[in-house]
Amino acid sequence: MASPPSPASPGSYRAEFRQLRAALLQMKEEQTALLDCLVQSKLLRPCAFAASLHRRRFAAALKASPCSFDANLLDVLEEPAHIALQTARYGGTQMMHALKASCRSMAGKLAERRPAIQEALTWLYVCGGSDHQQVRSSVERLDPSSGQWEALPPMLQRRFGNTSAVLDGCLYVCGGSEDHVALNSAERFNPALGFWQPLAPMILPRIHSSALAMHGRLVLCGGHNPAGSGIESIRACECYDPRLEAWLPLPPMPYCRMAACLALLREVLHVCGGFNGREALSSTERLVVESGGWQALPPMTEGRFWAASCVLDDCLLVCSGNNGQEVLLSTERFDPVACVWETLQPMQRLRTGAAAQVLAGRLFLCGGHDQNGVQDSVEYFDPEMGAWKAAAPMLQRRSGATATLLGNCLVLLGGNDGTQVLDTAEAYDPEADVWRPLQPMTKRRAGAYAAALIV
Repeated sequence: MASPPSPASPGSYRAEFRQLRAALLQMKEEQTALLDCLVQSKLLRPCAFAASLHRRRFAAALKASPCSFDANLLDVLEEPAHIALQTARYGGTQMMHALKASCRSMAGKLAERRPAIQEALTWLYVCGGSDHQQVRSSVERLDPSSGQWEALPPMLQRRFGNTSAVLDGCLYVCGGSEDHVALNSAERFNPALGFWQPLAPMILPRIHSSALAMHGRLVLCGGHNPAGSGIESIRACECYDPRLEAWLPLPPMPYCRMAACLALLREVLHVCGGFNGREALSSTERLVVESGGWQALPPMTEGRFWAASCVLDDCLLVCSGNNGQEVLLSTERFDPVACVWETLQPMQRLRTGAAAQVLAGRLFLCGGHDQNGVQDSVEYFDPEMGAWKAAAPMLQRRSGATATLLGNCLVLLGGNDGTQVLDTAEAYDPEADVWRPLQPMTKRRAGAYAAALIV
């Protein structure tokens, strides 16, 4: 009977392992050299080699775990429909662009669901504000699908009295003050990148300037700079061009203004009202590109600053505000065809610190405060009736809240109720005329800025 083989020593195993490893490395080196030769001689394309390798591996995996595929990617994205929305929500715009570019049929399927996909890609962002003790630089966003707030990288600088606007899907924050020093810095948040980018410094430091996105540029008009030569120094206007990544000067306004109304009416920049450091202004002018300057228009019937304004039915509507002595109830409308201001029905209640937003072709004013305290009332201007009407009251009294649109709803964030700064949020459905609560923000904010951006 033959005796069993004696066990190999650990040293022999290590020697054999080293030999196998050396042989494997040599095979990898030879394979790489062979691929280089085939590619350089144009007998093989790297992408073709990778595709062939992928097919072989997939076939091996399918043989090991047999299964059948009765649906393709088009079927998956179409039925059930929520899969396409989840793909958009978690894949983002880049994933959607890649799917559209994959084939015409895919682009057609996604185009059919464009409104729902765009809604799935839209999240609510809010930044800055204060809790009445310190100015915040923090930023957060609300995922409408889950109703939860998510903290984001903070702004690069704390700012009070800054100007904010959305341009080409990005959030811009400009100027303001930090520790009572006027700032000429600006920054931009791109939701696709997820962080703040510093921009070139503005030409002038500005506090409480007026901003507007126009023709692919961000326009800033007026404001004031307490560290400069006084409020008279801010007649100047400038615009940021993202293509040039630079601020460009615009013709200065005839009057210095802060807290003025800025509107794009018939594709022309209009400015009205504001405060010049001594009195409320009623003057109105528009920027005429052809002549390279501002053209005077008929003045408003009353001087006002911190007014609410919007463009409705091809006319400029201005209401509320302060004339330097009292809060105003009056409402007026500028007709660019007749070039006249028309006095309209006054508002139903005095409001300071009300949140203003256009929804469904109507201007809504929410909350604010008067001599009796903070309000929960809401009213809107109906351009067809030419009158103010009451809407359902908010769930909570608010002054200094932030208003924005999310889908077909009006969203209010933060503010104060007369005793404390709020972290609560609520949304208004204009069809049902009801408010519903949203998940509270992670921070208490008054005077913040909010916008709905596509991720």
